[in-house]
Amino acid sequence: MVEFLVDTHTILFLLFLGNITTVAILVAYNIGKIQKKPYIEFIVGSIFLSFSWILLSLRDQIPDIVSVLGVTRLYWPE
Repeated sequence: MVEFLVDTHTILFLLFLGNITTVAILVAYNIGKIQKKPYIEFIVGSIFLSFSWILLSLRDQIPDIVSVLGVTRLYWPE
């Protein structure tokens, strides 16, 4: 059996990439259609979540206050 050693930064980057990909696919699929409020809220929430994952992965490389304010977005209710 092969063991995969994946660090935390890689997992967080994959979460970011997955959220951005989801947003891109949903936006491309709904071009020209009328978007309702829940759809727009989901897209905006996914974008904020994506940047929160990036800020979390950049912890210890960016100022602490930026990281803390960005990561607290992960715990805000939608």
